[in-house]
Amino acid sequence: MEDIKPSLMELINGDDFFHRILVVESVDYIAPLHARFPMAKIFFVTTKEEDAQKFPYVESFLLDYREEQLPFPKEFFDAIIGDLTLEVVITPQDIAAGFSTYLKQTGCWLTSFRNIRHWKVLEKLMRGVFGGIVSRLYTNTEFIRLLIASFYKDFRMLPLKKKCAARTFGAADNLRLRQS
Repeated sequence: MEDIKPSLMELINGDDFFHRILVVESVDYIAPLHARFPMAKIFFVTTKEEDAQKFPYVESFLLDYREEQLPFPKEFFDAIIGDLTLEVVITPQDIAAGFSTYLKQTGCWLTSFRNIRHWKVLEKLMRGVFGGIVSRLYTNTEFIRLLIASFYKDFRMLPLKKKCAARTFGAADNLRLRQS
């Protein structure tokens, strides 16, 4: 399942402007976000020391967002972005609700999840290929319930499309979540 590579940049609208952005464990978004929003202050949370030192224009924090409280004030970020942020957590609702406290009232959280009901994911699971030791796989309905329980007011889902020969597959969903 590691071949699933979401592109959350597709969820950013043309009229979006972010002043403060938090990137969670997804180092691949830092350079495109900096190019798109050169005046924005980008913060990066990671458990990998080598990733924390890659970008001098980013304020990096070496910590595990699943275990430690983030060192930011409430309603600080315009956007939080990170791939599959709720798959390897013990309490996904706590993480989702926690992220919402760091977002401004008009802020958004861009994330993704693997859709357990997609045939490509099911095929790998039947072959015994599991993405990690502890990994949560969601259906769209389950993920929506989680977001509603975590007090998100608006969300938009887009399927991740992956071209393979003459067909397009959607094994994961990208999400844009709004506070208000």
